[in-house]
Amino acid sequence: MIRVDSHPAVATDTQGCVSASRIIHQMRSGVTFLARVGAINDWSPDLRSVIKDSRASLEGLNKAMEAVADIQAGRLAVKP
Repeated sequence: MIRVDSHPAVATDTQGCVSASRIIHQMRSGVTFLARVGAINDWSPDLRSVIKDSRASLEGLNKAMEAVADIQAGRLAVKP
């Protein structure tokens, strides 16, 4: 599951992916990206699930996306 700020959580596929079109508008206007990863310890006798939450700042995302668009459009040279 992933979430941006207080928006509803979005379920990912079995590999932890989600279509960018489902989340990018929230990411571009958001402040914090949250991810929750869950797994079952199949080696554990009681099969307890393990949950891990991760948080990341979205500061700079828009600037980075603008730079990529400029590079793709040939408006910004990339030095080797």
